[in-house]
Amino acid sequence: MIFKTSKELYAHIDANCFFVSCERVRNPGLSGKFVVVAGDIVIAASYECRKFQIKVGTPIWEAEQILGKRLIKIRPDLRYYTEISQKFMAFLATKTLSIEPFSIDEAFVRITGIPERTHGGDCEAFGTDLKAEILKRIGIPVSIGIANTRIKSKIFSDINKPFGCWIGLDDEKETELFSELPVREVPFIGKATESRLGRSVRTVEDFRCMNFFELDRLIGKNATTLWLELHGVDVWKNDPRSHPKSILRSRSFNHALTDNRHVLWQRLLENFEKAYRALILDQCELAGVSMIFRDRDFLRTGSSYEFWESTNDRHLILEKLKDCFDAGFCPGTTYRTTGVLFSGVSLAAPKQLSIFEIGPRKTDRCEQLEHVLEHLNQRYGKRTVTYGNHPEQIYGK
Repeated sequence: MIFKTSKELYAHIDANCFFVSCERVRNPGLSGKFVVVAGDIVIAASYECRKFQIKVGTPIWEAEQILGKRLIKIRPDLRYYTEISQKFMAFLATKTLSIEPFSIDEAFVRITGIPERTHGGDCEAFGTDLKAEILKRIGIPVSIGIANTRIKSKIFSDINKPFGCWIGLDDEKETELFSELPVREVPFIGKATESRLGRSVRTVEDFRCMNFFELDRLIGKNATTLWLELHGVDVWKNDPRSHPKSILRSRSFNHALTDNRHVLWQRLLENFEKAYRALILDQCELAGVSMIFRDRDFLRTGSSYEFWESTNDRHLILEKLKDCFDAGFCPGTTYRTTGVLFSGVSLAAPKQLSIFEIGPRKTDRCEQLEHVLEHLNQRYGKRTVTYGNHPEQIYGK
């Protein structure tokens, strides 16, 4: 086949260990230490922790067993991470021709012609200087991949973390790399697609060497789009406004079936943390949460909860998931699968603080409102404004 090879130049810029990096911006004393951002499950781990096999999805109790008092645990702060992300994206917009955010911590940027104007055409020097400037201005380390298509640039940014830069503009060098990389390194190729490709397709190069029409028959449009991108054809378009309508994370343990309530809840928590991490990386919120069980005979049961307004409040979602678990768990039944489903997923929209937001939960919104109330009461007298369960408790009947 004859291809119209892309003449564009793209960089994929990916923040390294973003949540931990954000915490280190706020507290430089965390640099070089064993830091995890976690609830019951780790959702981000420093590279120091990863050397001890502590990674996303590791139960926090297991991380504590491994590192003991050396482990520093921090609760996720989505509002702060979003602020850093906005500064990061705004900076990239000033340095490139166009920017396409891919998630809270990564973006594709078009840099066609810029290395020629600034670094005499040396893309590696351009990428190295850009990394250093991001670290200086924003405070977060990044990895950069540069290629003539978006998909290739993303593959190249992933292979040299942390703080790496890989340029994919040499065909021989590219072929050598693709011959070593597992096919799962291609974005959007998961277990199901890998299985349909068959045992003969083990590497990215195997995938790239497949017959186009055979691939289209086996997999369909999405895989053929990736195939064209790997051949240098600029066909995949990233829509930064797109997001999943739902998020499902499940885990089967076919060789460890159990009816132990505690074990099942821990496995459900693992699914929850993975789903929640996907939710906040896409800067989304949800309308409903569901808990899913499959028993020994593969029969599916579960329970759901619909929120009165969309939310990404971790504490609230987890609280309702626990209620769903209690409602769906049947003592004496042996289960093989647990799963968490977030439904009604949409982009998170800022919400006005409400004086009627009550309850013991200490969300970011509640804490901000408390500061406002404290300021008003200090200025105008004690209990000038206070919390209440209903409007009449404040304004009177």
